[in-house]
Amino acid sequence: MPTPSTPWPTPKVTGAPADDAPLAERITFAIAKQTQIAAGRAAKTTVKCPGIDKVETAGQHKLDCTVTYAGKPFTGTLTVDSKQYSASYKFTSEEVAIVRAKVVDAVLRAAPGAAKVACEMEDVGIVVHSGLPIGCNVTTTDNAVQEYRAQVTGNGQVTVKKA
Repeated sequence: MPTPSTPWPTPKVTGAPADDAPLAERITFAIAKQTQIAAGRAAKTTVKCPGIDKVETAGQHKLDCTVTYAGKPFTGTLTVDSKQYSASYKFTSEEVAIVRAKVVDAVLRAAPGAAKVACEMEDVGIVVHSGLPIGCNVTTTDNAVQEYRAQVTGNGQVTVKKA
């Protein structure tokens, strides 16, 4: 298999709300967009944060959220700091969505002479970015099998090391 010559493409995420849409809509879209970019593919993504309709009220808001990417849910925390005319927010999660094709692409870049790559994950996975890496077996053009480990960061970057 040839080494990919271009970086993994950033998915085109559609459905952005208008600039004057309610803050809750703009925040949930931003979380959904970042989830899809990290995962490596545009897919149906929903963000549910009970109480988000109150974030326009001045003050600090901390909400527990469930993000569902391509049917796979994971949780995170949304912190919103609202002032009279502005707001800042941060979404954090121990988990990140990732598509297998993006992991395989990263392994191909790290494994010279790969004829086949098989990674121990579903087509779409939710992984703990500080947890165990994803195991991948690479069959080389010489028919040797080598083990590789793929670690996914919180923003969806995949680093690969030979096991």
